[in-house]
Amino acid sequence: MPFPLMKLGYLAIKQISKPLASAIKQKAKTTPFLRNRILLPPAQLYHRFETEIKMRLLGLGNIAQVKPLSEEMAVDLAADMLGEAVIFGVASLCLLLEYKRQQRKDANKEDVQNQRLLGLEKQVSELTLEIEEQSTRLREIYRVLGAEKLLDKSPTSDELPQTIIDSHSRTVLHVKK
Repeated sequence: MPFPLMKLGYLAIKQISKPLASAIKQKAKTTPFLRNRILLPPAQLYHRFETEIKMRLLGLGNIAQVKPLSEEMAVDLAADMLGEAVIFGVASLCLLLEYKRQQRKDANKEDVQNQRLLGLEKQVSELTLEIEEQSTRLREIYRVLGAEKLLDKSPTSDELPQTIIDSHSRTVLHVKK
């Protein structure tokens, strides 16, 4: 499913960018400075490299000199290259913006998880403190009961004491039936 959506998105970007690229191409063709200084040199350079590479791939060897394109053909080639560069730039900008949006979304998600983790850690520390307080209260109760000698009664033969040991506080509790 993501691939067709990506292709559709690319086509949408290309269609939206085409009018902008066409306007830039027209402006570049009619402005002498853009035509002579910006469009013609890259077009001639592209033509020379393309011709040399094609000749090498066909096995015809190196060419001493490549005949330059006519001015009109060079302007058309450069205008097309400029239009494609604009479309590529717009698409790259869209990808960059989507990447930044996704980063913000991931950062927000991580912040929510960190807040949740901090809340859980706070709850654990509060519960630990509460357990310690209860353990202290139990020790005080045992001390008071021990001082009154309520726990020192010796059991009868039918009563067997049950011993409970708190391993955390090392408190021993004798419960009588």
